[in-house]
Amino acid sequence: MYSIGIDVGGTFTDFFCFDHSNQKTFVYKTASTPDDPSEAVCSGLEALLAKYSIKAKDVSTIFHGTTVGTNSILEGKGAKVGLITNSGFRDILHIGRHQRPQHYSIGQEIPWQNRALIERKFRKTVDCRLDSSGNEITPLDEKNILAHLEFFDKNNVNSILIAFLFSYRNNAHENRVLELVRNQMPSAFVTTSSSVSPQFREFERFTTGAVAAFIGPKVTHYIDNLSLNLKNICQNAELRIMTSSGGLSTPEMIMKHPELTLLSGLVAGANAGLWLASKKKMKNLITLDIGGTSADISIINDGQLNEVSSRNASISGYPVQLPMIDIHTIGAGGGSIARVDAGGGFKVGPESAGASPGPACYNLGGSKPTVTDANLVLKSERVLPSKMLPRLTLPEPKFSVALVAVRLPRFIRRPPVMFSVAPVTLSSRSSPNAKKLSLPVLTLTAAPSAITKSAEPAPPVLLLIANVLARLSWVPAPVISTLVCWPMPVAATVNMSM
Repeated sequence: MYSIGIDVGGTFTDFFCFDHSNQKTFVYKTASTPDDPSEAVCSGLEALLAKYSIKAKDVSTIFHGTTVGTNSILEGKGAKVGLITNSGFRDILHIGRHQRPQHYSIGQEIPWQNRALIERKFRKTVDCRLDSSGNEITPLDEKNILAHLEFFDKNNVNSILIAFLFSYRNNAHENRVLELVRNQMPSAFVTTSSSVSPQFREFERFTTGAVAAFIGPKVTHYIDNLSLNLKNICQNAELRIMTSSGGLSTPEMIMKHPELTLLSGLVAGANAGLWLASKKKMKNLITLDIGGTSADISIINDGQLNEVSSRNASISGYPVQLPMIDIHTIGAGGGSIARVDAGGGFKVGPESAGASPGPACYNLGGSKPTVTDANLVLKSERVLPSKMLPRLTLPEPKFSVALVAVRLPRFIRRPPVMFSVAPVTLSSRSSPNAKKLSLPVLTLTAAPSAITKSAEPAPPVLLLIANVLARLSWVPAPVISTLVCWPMPVAATVNMSM
């Protein structure tokens, strides 16, 4: 019998198969399909079975870790959510606890205000109230609810959160509204705060529900399609989904509670680090899992993964009251897109090029600069060792010759520069027969102000390379062959040859 582990990320979908009879392992990787991640899972699974001559009927269990919900939160690409709550409490999600995440910062971003999961115009209130013991003070006004649902339907709201005060003591009002929503908007995803987090502290409970509603339609659609398609391939296999607490859950439970998958794929990586640490008899270490969209960091303390307290649990800055392994995730993976903001600051992520179109160097239609592009273009011993070159399977990057002018970010305080890009072929010293790659050579020269004013904006990939070069305090010889110090006229060549 075989067990198969499947990890779906924003860029790649990975497969790990274990043969229980002879203790052998098999691996396979394919590009993710962002529009419907289950397509990559099913096509990759069929390819894995065919490649290693595995019979589908012999697969007993499929374990699955997904970052669909994680990436949805990190990139801010979720559902259009509507909220129904008590009269007078429309802005709980905005006000929070009057606590700033960073006490001494004057330029901080407060996620639940700057990146609201539910727009204010879609937060609706109704007359109903319970006391702190769960006793009804004001009955539920059902007519008002029907009017709100009509408004949601007209504005294409496809996910609804029902959150009332003290519903953790008595959820009768929330459940009644739940029935009305399902009758009036049967195709919408709907959840209640009492089912997601039946605990006191309304801000955290409401925000946890908002997170569940925000990722709900995408996660449930994915899990539903995945379950049906996997049954057609491996009829005897049971599907189990990794949860944020490090446990496993059924597809039916995940479709009701998508918030359980917020750290699904991330926890699988942390558990793998824990297993490896136990084999090496290491009890204290830090694990780092860098994917295409996010980078995930966890701590193993005395041979165990830490579990975050419910007061401190969060995802992308939003507090959540859920059992979770202590993992910190940031939107900075291999496909994270670099940019220069309005103030001239150099930023990377959280938006990712994903699997489609992917990094520019994949030659699949992507034009925005990513970390992968920077690593490939700035190929040096500290970024891409020579011994790794023969393993590259990326298509040849085809950069058209360009001559443009651009002004670097203000904080660099250096003059405008001109870029000239042309292809160059390189091969590996360690494997002369390896496939040669065509990579660009970047030349920088001083740009007259007249050209700066009339030139077209620089292609994003060139802007990324220029910023990386400009910020380096030292540059290895294989990367820069000639450099005349600024602010004198500049002549710098990125030499990609071996």
